[in-house]
Amino acid sequence: MKPWQSKTSAPVEKAPAAADQPISVDEQVRGISFLMRQSPSFWRELGSRTPMVAQFRVPQDERSNWFVQVDGDGGRAQLGVHPSPTVTWESDLEAMDAAFRGTILPGRVRVQGDFEEMRALFKAIAQTQIPGH
Repeated sequence: MKPWQSKTSAPVEKAPAAADQPISVDEQVRGISFLMRQSPSFWRELGSRTPMVAQFRVPQDERSNWFVQVDGDGGRAQLGVHPSPTVTWESDLEAMDAAFRGTILPGRVRVQGDFEEMRALFKAIAQTQIPGH
């Protein structure tokens, strides 16, 4: 169970779709934002070592563009297009959803820029989902 899926008496962000349903762009942004708020020092440290702006694009659906910015101030995920990303991920929604679930669909993803930055971002997202981070 993801942290934003747990039951509490306080208001909780809506849980992402079930595992058999694709995670919407809004849910991806909301989930990553949640992880960043839960581990601010982790994201500040990562951003101090490896500042990045990762743009995620779905060419068939411009409303599905979003980005993650990580720098010495921490991290943020936001809908929209960043004016100067350092790395850009392009895929359809299914391939993007699969990647955030841990599977890359060969031939359906294009990365422009430093692939190692994108790898570092995915690794950081995975690490902050582990209890204790």
